[in-house]
Amino acid sequence: MTEILQNDVGGYYDSIIQTDDSGNTYIAEAPLGTPRPSTAWRVKRISQTDGETQIVWAENHPGFIHTATDLTALTFREI
Repeated sequence: MTEILQNDVGGYYDSIIQTDDSGNTYIAEAPLGTPRPSTAWRVKRISQTDGETQIVWAENHPGFIHTATDLTALTFREI
């Protein structure tokens, strides 16, 4: 699923939303037109455990430094 979201400073992002078999949701965002293999995406994982929702950035870094070819292959820290 790809959608377009407006960011906080008036620009727009392409967004990719992916889920895995465990029920985790992964969201990747990058400026419009960014190719998926480009290291210009920020990626977060949203998971729910025991009624608690956790949001964790890939590689513990919220910057636009990741690729979006396979969001589930990135490393996420456990809280």
